Amino acid sequence: MGSFSTTLPRGTILYQKEDGSEEEDDLMGGGDEEEEEGQEREKEREEREEDDEFGVIPDGGISEADRVAEFTPERVAEFLKGIGLSRYAQSFLAFEVTGETLLEARDNDLRDIGVLLRLHQVKIITVFKRVVTGESPTGLTVDDVVNFLKKLKLDTYVNPFRANGIDGDILEAILARDGDKVMMESIGHEMKVTDIILEELGVTNGIQRAKIRTFKKFLSSSLASVRNSVQSTMNASVKTTTSRASVQSKSSSHTGRRTS
Repeated sequence: MGSFSTTLPRGTILYQKEDGSEEEDDLMGGGDEEEEEGQEREKEREEREEDDEFGVIPDGGISEADRVAEFTPERVAEFLKGIGLSRYAQSFLAFEVTGETLLEARDNDLRDIGVLLRLHQVKIITVFKRVVTGESPTGLTVDDVVNFLKKLKLDTYVNPFRANGIDGDILEAILARDGDKVMMESIGHEMKVTDIILEELGVTNGIQRAKIRTFKKFLSSSLASVRNSVQSTMNASVKTTTSRASVQSKSSSHTGRRTS
């Protein structure tokens, strides 16, 4: 069984079955038996391609639904331990929370089984979704978030953000709850859920919370930078390939004239 991580690059699957590699077609073979085997392989390939349209990730060869189904209550408890929230493992086991249940759960649902900190509610839901989809919406690590805080001169919050494993996906999920409000009986008025979570991380100053909300702009610029970098790499690759082809063409032309 694999191990969990709270920081995942884009496209990483935490739990993944071993991929049974497909044998190459024997183009030099012959006979009815080999032909039947070739047809069978072709049929299997077509079935896999059809499955891909319904969520199968090629690297893992397993659909999202199948990955979710693998999470028994015991494995969900292991998942919680893997992301540093083992304190909730026994409660999840007591309520027999499976992967299918957790995928459908909302913040307040987790509150009902003892997850009182809203930060932890968001973290559990966000990271579990990333586990079963194999996708990271932002692709930003904890270090990326730390660098963002330092850029804003908010070094005071680096340690709590790092200690709680706040990566780009989790911070984005926290800020996505900015429109949600709850009544805080202790202070007698409503607060935005995002503000509550940031306060749980120690960010009690309203202006500093506003600065952290600029993460959305930071994220957009980071994604644009990644796209530009990928495009530059592709352009350089095309240029190199074209240059090599040109050199080979000139070399072949020169050799042909010398032979003549």
